[in-house]
Amino acid sequence: MATQTIEFSAVSGQTITARLFAAGSDTVAATASSVTERTNATGVYAATVTSTLAGVYRLVATNASGTLLAQWWVRLANADGDYIAYESPNADYLDATVSSRLAAASYTAAPSAASNATAVRTELTTELARIDATVSSRSTFAGGAVASVTAGVTLTAGTVADIQSGLATAANQTTIIQYIDTEVAAIKAVTDKLNTGLVQDGAVYQFTVNMLENGPAGAGGGSATIGNQELILDQLDLIQVKTDLISGAGAIGPLLAGAVLEPGTITGFPTSLTIGDSYTTANGRAIQLPIVDTDGNPISSTGSLLFADASVTFTISRARETDSNRIITGTAAVVDPAGTGTAEAPYALVQLSSSETSKGKLGYKYNAVLKFTWPGTGTDVMSFESSTEVQFDN
Repeated sequence: MATQTIEFSAVSGQTITARLFAAGSDTVAATASSVTERTNATGVYAATVTSTLAGVYRLVATNASGTLLAQWWVRLANADGDYIAYESPNADYLDATVSSRLAAASYTAAPSAASNATAVRTELTTELARIDATVSSRSTFAGGAVASVTAGVTLTAGTVADIQSGLATAANQTTIIQYIDTEVAAIKAVTDKLNTGLVQDGAVYQFTVNMLENGPAGAGGGSATIGNQELILDQLDLIQVKTDLISGAGAIGPLLAGAVLEPGTITGFPTSLTIGDSYTTANGRAIQLPIVDTDGNPISSTGSLLFADASVTFTISRARETDSNRIITGTAAVVDPAGTGTAEAPYALVQLSSSETSKGKLGYKYNAVLKFTWPGTGTDVMSFESSTEVQFDN
């Protein structure tokens, strides 16, 4: 039986229960007999486990109420000592795999060019022979492969002409080029309107007014952030995918009507959030983001679209994050109180639970995105996003 001390990070000042799980298992392999926070290294904990565990395990840390605080990986040996938890098990799996293959191939422990080269050649020769035997056993060719294929091909006098008749001619290519030029010009004519404000072109609305540009006191301004630029690049990629699918001029209207436009940067949102904290109405820490125009005046609608009718979503993630387990999701809704003036201005109410903020990691930049969507069908569906940068601390 060994005494293993595992060091890991979590929110400071917590009473923590630490449990170990084998990779892919839901069964508790061991529970720490004690978990104490370091005296000087705030947010660093030492968990003491008495066990015979050896290998890679997931460490799950929860507080007294069972709320998840942190998840880490640790490689243990059945021996007394200190072990450091880390974020990903990939390096350990690779090390274990390489070690087992080296042992199976009988490589020498100490570097020896001649012996190791011989072992590599032997293993490669064995594998190549196995592949060759598999391919040969599945081949239906009799005799030489090339001869078997060419023997089954019969060319007639009209074969070449038949093939050429299906190829694009110079005239076809000219027609296609002219069509592409026409479509690009039509798209540019519409996108040029993005700098003119909110306009209506048929059923297509274009939003360039920054609904969230100013804070509650009317002080505004701001410049594009790295997060905005990455979102714009993502949007350009989306537009490129859509234009690739255009088969006629009639498809351009629905394409632009469904586009997501970027009105600007969220202001009034905290520049940092605390990992594991709850930002909800219940504890009086919900975040209010006023909806105002570029002059700081409260607005409740844009054109015929009421903000109170919009569906609102709020997410926080690293740039281009695709893993849903790493995306922080909040709840958001538009509140439009009665009356006039800044005090009664419509605002987006954002709430984040402690389980969601626990996903945040120190030292990374995150992008917070607030998205409004108006329901409808076909070209009536409209949405736009605003974003800002945020970091997490302890």
